[in-house]
Amino acid sequence: MGVKNGRAVKEFLAVRPFYFYGEKSASAAIQGTVEHPGGGNAGGQGTGQTPAPEESEVTLTVRTAFRRKGLEMKKQGKQLLGIGTALAMLMSMQTMAFAATFTENQQDESVLKLESKSGEVLYKAVTVEGGYHEQTQQTYPDVTTYSYYIALPEGSESTALETVQVSAQTSYTLKVDGASVPNEMTLDFTGGAKTLELYDGNTLFRTYQLGAGIVGKTLNPIVMRINVQNAVNWASEHEMKDSPARALSFIKERCGMNESGEMGAILISDLPTGSTAMDAFYALCRELGLEMQGTGEDGTGHYTYISKIGDGSHWLGERDTEGMSGWLYLNKNGQGEYEMANYGAAQFDLMGGEDFVWLFTNNYGDFNIVN
Repeated sequence: MGVKNGRAVKEFLAVRPFYFYGEKSASAAIQGTVEHPGGGNAGGQGTGQTPAPEESEVTLTVRTAFRRKGLEMKKQGKQLLGIGTALAMLMSMQTMAFAATFTENQQDESVLKLESKSGEVLYKAVTVEGGYHEQTQQTYPDVTTYSYYIALPEGSESTALETVQVSAQTSYTLKVDGASVPNEMTLDFTGGAKTLELYDGNTLFRTYQLGAGIVGKTLNPIVMRINVQNAVNWASEHEMKDSPARALSFIKERCGMNESGEMGAILISDLPTGSTAMDAFYALCRELGLEMQGTGEDGTGHYTYISKIGDGSHWLGERDTEGMSGWLYLNKNGQGEYEMANYGAAQFDLMGGEDFVWLFTNNYGDFNIVN
């Protein structure tokens, strides 16, 4: 497949665009009981050139306005945790540089077995290895996040997403988007993905992202951009090392950014159902001519965590400004503001119409620079 060129102007995820996944048991991360230093977008750090890009029938179109509010794209109700909880979880997914990430596609049936008469159930668990961090002198646990995707048969009518049958075998109490549900349920995915939670009494044990789509369909366009304002601001007050400084200049040039480090939005079209936020980011980087370093593998040749972005020789990434600096990704919510997603980019199943920013952060607390 070839990329249909709109304009070559040329995500711990989440520094690792914020590491988007986590748990020693996932509940630990979600409840904010553990922390890890670093950036965040998917769940792990590492090195290695970006795998050879797969061909894809993806169309990219450039939006010209910087930080334009109210894009026509309608965000389709992705359920997210609150900012405080999300930040705690993302920080819990931080690990040492070059921490390993692992992907598991076999359901953990000792906890939950999900089935559906409506389509094929696909499972993914992404684990970021913990370890000892010298700066904090603390040892951090592994972090795992979980997701399910129900692939409805090709040729199904779009109305099939309104009545997806789900059967759950578990000893835990179930909640979907905060509401208690029976083990046999019918869910409506026309408004976006769901959050599935398992409770042991009143205690949250594990959280899953639950999405669905029709095989063979094409998603509504995804809005995506890269933002390096925080790196630009830091470099204006500090001396940046040569390699990240060169990478910063390269990224600004390839993305057609203004002097502040903002770029116009790009519309990524023709992504098939079942695509993730990481798939959309790969499409963006292919169009812009950007290289990535990362770790983990999502089964399609893509990293599950992005640690650095650059030109293949010079890189901007983890700890290139502050100790907690790195890449994170943000998702626009229903109120029109960008916030940290509660899942890594490689687990964020797209429903169509989402709006993302891949942001370089100095310290986690600066992500509101895009709002």
